[in-house]
Amino acid sequence: MALPKLSSLTASYNQLNAKSFLVQDLKRAQAETITQGCRGIFKIANDGESYSFGCDYLSYDVTDPPSADVVSFVRNLPEDITVESDIPIIFNSQGRAVDIDGILTNVSVTFEESSSGSPESFASGVLLGTGVFSYD
Repeated sequence: MALPKLSSLTASYNQLNAKSFLVQDLKRAQAETITQGCRGIFKIANDGESYSFGCDYLSYDVTDPPSADVVSFVRNLPEDITVESDIPIIFNSQGRAVDIDGILTNVSVTFEESSSGSPESFASGVLLGTGVFSYD
């Protein structure tokens, strides 16, 4: 039995998975940052197809963007899905989103899907300085 709309079903399923993965992984990163008492670095790959999380321990990395001393996990996003943020995602030891200088900040995150050829945005959200993430 052929499914003529299988590609659109797969794309929709991949979008849902990517959104769910991000929320779960941000919560995991936040919890690990608090537990470890480190500065958490949630790094999105340059191509946007994956991201990683790790701890930056004292003395903190002064490069911009900072890098983790130890990487805890890496997530590869579903096929044709990319993610980007307007600034690096950094958690302080209290699980709050901060900038490179440790000042509370909001981070905008956008997802794009390109199974049809050209990238199209399908979801965006904000990680608030308090550490709470919500989709628009």
